[in-house]
Amino acid sequence: MKKLDMQKKPDEKVLDRSIKDGAAYSVAAGAGEAYVAAYAVMRGATDAFIGSLTSVPALVGALVQLAAPYAANGFRNRKLVVLGSIALNALSWLLILSTVFVSAE
Repeated sequence: MKKLDMQKKPDEKVLDRSIKDGAAYSVAAGAGEAYVAAYAVMRGATDAFIGSLTSVPALVGALVQLAAPYAANGFRNRKLVVLGSIALNALSWLLILSTVFVSAE
């Protein structure tokens, strides 16, 4: 067993993971979410659709954050909930990317 002073303290582990999570979110928001509206303009979307495309995800995200503490207590394994959310997010990006192969008429 390693010496206790050689290991990170639990608070340091949590802080380290939190910083990594924030950095990953910044990359995702900067590399993807910022360009969705520009992609919709390129595809010839209407003004109303572009407005919805940029505002609805923020509204849904805020509502999910409000409900998350109450819903989290209903699940035994929170890790599965997080992984499921990540999978849904990845699926949504795959759906957006698949529109490249659909004709814009």
